[in-house]
Amino acid sequence: MNPELRIAIERKLQLQFKTSEHLKVLNQVGGGSINQAYRLLFGQLNLFLKLNRKSAMPALFERECDGLKELHRASKIKIPKTILQDYFEEHAYLVLEWIETTTPTQKFWNNLAEGIVSMHQLKGERFGNCPDNYIGSLHQSNKSAGKWSEFWVNERLLPQLQICKNELSPAIHRSFESCFLRADDLFPEEKPSLLHGDLWVGNILVGRNDEVYLIDPAVYYGHREMDIAMMRLFGGVDAAFYSYYQEEYPMESGWELRLQLAMLYPLLVHVNLFGRSYVSQIEQIMKNCGF
Repeated sequence: MNPELRIAIERKLQLQFKTSEHLKVLNQVGGGSINQAYRLLFGQLNLFLKLNRKSAMPALFERECDGLKELHRASKIKIPKTILQDYFEEHAYLVLEWIETTTPTQKFWNNLAEGIVSMHQLKGERFGNCPDNYIGSLHQSNKSAGKWSEFWVNERLLPQLQICKNELSPAIHRSFESCFLRADDLFPEEKPSLLHGDLWVGNILVGRNDEVYLIDPAVYYGHREMDIAMMRLFGGVDAAFYSYYQEEYPMESGWELRLQLAMLYPLLVHVNLFGRSYVSQIEQIMKNCGF
């Protein structure tokens, strides 16, 4: 880690906490595919530091802080406390509390379902309705819309299709065109729910006593099946979660087929981030859904 950056963060923390404690870098840890990350010790505080280049993704960490603040409204989930977000020279950084994680018990999946329900029951007046942010390293538009179909097509699918248009066959593009013509009829009508937006198992932490922590949000107000679809797509979530969720806040009949449609957005994102290996899943979904 850059020594001058460490000193700059140390000074900021000293001012914030009114102390002369020193900042120690314990070790580098996983920061996802886009950030560098470190575990820090400041006095008795265990901290988590995320780093990126200031020019790479403007306002990346500001938008993450916004998302964490929005998720904090959900009564049955926890988020890491934001300690410090700032810049030093070409560096953008975010300091959060360190969360000690453990192995989930069966109780955790019940807690997770209750937590996601508490989030999804927070409703907005319009879809999107948040500042633009990021999904991975890609810009995510949250321009508000009055209808879910309008938002899903114009702010989710079309921007990703534009990026990867040369990676997809003409047949897939025709399938999307057919899908868009029927978009108004594909999802049941619901008020916009607060969504995490990037809800795969890697962004769900198991705290002590099976507490549910969510990290790395890409929040917006949307159809709640989008979050459930991403969890199903990337796996690692116990089947009990889906049973508990359905008991607490049932999705309308046909939800399992609709989850495939909701998977199209994260799959297109992954084509754009990681390449063509995800194209076959898109083709299969289009076939399964009659497009």
